[in-house]
Amino acid sequence: MRVAVYDPTPTGHHFAYIALVMPALAEMASELILVTSESARRSPQFALHLGKVSDRFQVDSGIDEPAKSETLRATYRQFRSLCRAVERIQPNQLYVPYGDSVVPAASFGQFFGGWPRQSTESEVLLLRGGYRYPPVSFRQNLTRRVSPRLVGFGPWDRVHHLNPDDLEVFKRQGGDLASRCRLMPDPVEPPSRLSRIEARRKMNLPEEGRFIGCAGSIDGRKGIDLLLRAFQQARQVLAPTDRLLLAGPVEPGIRQLIELELQTELREERVLLVDRHLRVDEMNEAIAALDVVCTPYPRHQHSASIVIRAAAHERYVLGNAIGWMESTIARFGLGSTCNVGDLDEFARAISKSLDASAEFALSEAGRRFATFHSSHNFSVHWAARLRERLGLPVDPTLTSWDWVLAALR
Repeated sequence: MRVAVYDPTPTGHHFAYIALVMPALAEMASELILVTSESARRSPQFALHLGKVSDRFQVDSGIDEPAKSETLRATYRQFRSLCRAVERIQPNQLYVPYGDSVVPAASFGQFFGGWPRQSTESEVLLLRGGYRYPPVSFRQNLTRRVSPRLVGFGPWDRVHHLNPDDLEVFKRQGGDLASRCRLMPDPVEPPSRLSRIEARRKMNLPEEGRFIGCAGSIDGRKGIDLLLRAFQQARQVLAPTDRLLLAGPVEPGIRQLIELELQTELREERVLLVDRHLRVDEMNEAIAALDVVCTPYPRHQHSASIVIRAAAHERYVLGNAIGWMESTIARFGLGSTCNVGDLDEFARAISKSLDASAEFALSEAGRRFATFHSSHNFSVHWAARLRERLGLPVDPTLTSWDWVLAALR
């Protein structure tokens, strides 16, 4: 069975996802090929994520370099590059673990006969969507009305979604497309086994008091400026040892805000910075050190892996009341949400969440939610159809979304 995995972009979650997929597929494929661009093959991300498993697959780096934009012209060019790779390799099974940028063009290409006519089964993962959430622009509104229909025109035998709310939209449409749709875990690594105090010691942080914070890229896109101002306002009702931890590379604009407006908090160690890129184990240590994981992402309506990491570590989450974050935190009892655009409300929510964290424990539904989103379950879900085609039984370690939802009934 010749298997191809397509992704020309090494940054972000792209190659991190592929590093989880490749070993699972390599166990069954007679020939496994990563289809990517030459610059991606030479990138630091390739060495970081795929270096240890690169002996288990071949690399076809003959596709076009990905465009920096996602205009229709750019996505169609990417689709044509994918078509040429399929014609060249002729795989029995094709995987596209990050399909948002290629699906629209693939749908038009399939409709007008652009997809190679051969016996290739294809699977694609859609990370973005948010079809059920209020649109924030005319373009987003138009996209959400058209996109679910466009996906049905595409050549995909299975369409995986990262967001269960998106999956419900497709399921409600019924028909052939609904039968091809599945929910895919948003993978996170196994949690740290360190206690809060142990994690703080390992990171050279103060051991006493309660910590609220965020880990990963510390930037305005994540609403860290809103978090800083809300924490500063909440100081009057917080204990002197309540602290804000920001762990990860700090964006210059956020650094400037801290230096101009929060020098007192920084000097008194009320605001703690770990300003550098974090390894996976350090990311988990930062989550373990917190009492409350705060995710104030102002415009992010899609799945956010830090919420899942927090659940895996059994840490209370305070998130923005928007999209996937709002529905998921409420549905599985992961914490609380607030309108982060309202500074007074956000400040009150910080105080309440720190108080609530003392008695917080995951429900059975919350534990199942975290289990579903494990990196192992992500790999098993990607390999499920290939096992089926090879006549192998269902992997006994596969955890289904229905099993998660059963805890809510």
